[in-house]
Amino acid sequence: MAKRRKAKTIEDKKVEIVGRKDEKFRDMCLWIETELLGYDGIDQKIQKAGALALIGLQRGQAVANNNCEQYGSYPIDVIFATFKINKFVIKNAIKNKKFDGELQKINYICAIVRNDLNDVYTRMRNAEMSKKKSEKANTEVQVNEVAEYQRQSEDINEFMNETFEELW
Repeated sequence: MAKRRKAKTIEDKKVEIVGRKDEKFRDMCLWIETELLGYDGIDQKIQKAGALALIGLQRGQAVANNNCEQYGSYPIDVIFATFKINKFVIKNAIKNKKFDGELQKINYICAIVRNDLNDVYTRMRNAEMSKKKSEKANTEVQVNEVAEYQRQSEDINEFMNETFEELW
């Protein structure tokens, strides 16, 4: 059996991840490990139960379970964006709280993310739709007419001169 070489740095770990079908999910897990949980990203990993909680976010479940009904289907991009948006909220929340273990901490983080997941999904979908609409918009129909500026100061100066001449 061949031994797997351990990655020396986070960049090496990212190179190992490339080419897998779940690359986006693994990138998100690596980001959560390093940015939120404070792991080194090389030797410390999210345990299986924590990973199932993260997969559950994608399926609209508390924990991923194929035998239970799915209450949503969110792309990994949306979930990852929600984590990034709530980064400082999550860090402040877990900084002042004592947890019994990693799973409890990840479940707490997932609960924070779950609250904003639909909002971020809607915002990203609306941004994508407006981008498509702007690409389809026909700009040739629009006529750009520039208003012409007419100087009116001569008329005002003449009026002022006449007014002052009457006074003196």
